[in-house]
Amino acid sequence: MTSERPNIGTAKNSLEEKQAGNESPSIILAFSTFSFKKIWPNGSGQREKFLYNCPFTANFPPKEEVLKVCGRIVLSSPPAVIAARFFLDVVPELEARYNISPGQDIAAVIPNPRSEGSILRMFKWGLVLPWKKGPDNGPKLINARSETVTEKAAFRDAFAKRRCLIPVDGFYEWNKRPNGSQPFFFSRKDNRPFALAGLWERHEYPGGHILESCTILTTAANKLMRPIHHRMPVVLPEADWKFWLSIEPEKARNLSEIMKPDSTDLLQAWPVSRDANSTANDGPELLKQIWDDKEGQFNLFG
Repeated sequence: MTSERPNIGTAKNSLEEKQAGNESPSIILAFSTFSFKKIWPNGSGQREKFLYNCPFTANFPPKEEVLKVCGRIVLSSPPAVIAARFFLDVVPELEARYNISPGQDIAAVIPNPRSEGSILRMFKWGLVLPWKKGPDNGPKLINARSETVTEKAAFRDAFAKRRCLIPVDGFYEWNKRPNGSQPFFFSRKDNRPFALAGLWERHEYPGGHILESCTILTTAANKLMRPIHHRMPVVLPEADWKFWLSIEPEKARNLSEIMKPDSTDLLQAWPVSRDANSTANDGPELLKQIWDDKEGQFNLFG
């Protein structure tokens, strides 16, 4: 992997934009286990299943590679705390998770059709495109750009009718370094769970197989995130959670104001062990603050 952020302007369009518009890219940069694969049309190997927010396509070999956005989340609060925080009608059965990755089931809060409250469902992280005829046919989008979500065929209907809250205790982002990517953990300063903006889809396949999948919306980085990455997940203000879940489809465009970068001092961040790079690691020790060799301090932002 390269040590510098790519010049996105060298690409014709992002892979997310191509797939969302139902186009077929000719060259793909796909992310897999913290290394990128260049997969050419006449090359060997299979296309990776999960597409991140920043990969792009081009008609020439790209010179640089790109960073993913919000590829790991943490949800470790006790189920009773989650239920109270998100006004759930039923306390869910959840295990503490410290390194949830794409392709795994993640918790999502949606309106309860039988009451005025909410329920928690488990969705596969990686949105299956609405027009795909099978769960294994085509890419799964783990992120959607909030700026274009109303324009892209992959997201328009879900944005209008199937929005959800993704409850998290925090998420990881990676900073590119000459010696590899350094993970940072982002959480609320008061350590309470918070909500990322999500969309979901439901697919019913022959034989009664049902797949419910989701994606996390992203936006431009705020001042806390900017030293690490130029994008970040949409952190929904607590006062807007009900608005996000309940607004009528024809008024969904009015949600654009709450999908902007968080301008408050709600979040904090610190460097953590590179053990977080591996999905095989999943424990509270991943959140321990470490010394940041690059900055000579514990906290890049301190």
